[in-house]
Amino acid sequence: MYSQREIDPTIYSLGEYRAKKKEKQGFILELLKSPKMMLIGSENDL
Repeated sequence: MYSQREIDPTIYSLGEYRAKKKEKQGFILELLKSPKMMLIGSENDL
């Protein structure tokens, strides 16, 4: 399964990620509930 979507990475520090998750920030919540397409490795590697 390959996607034609452009990859536009957003990088958060661990502290930023935790704060956004705690604040229930929309992008983070959507990311967590969406299926993952691993480019390298597997979801278990996260």
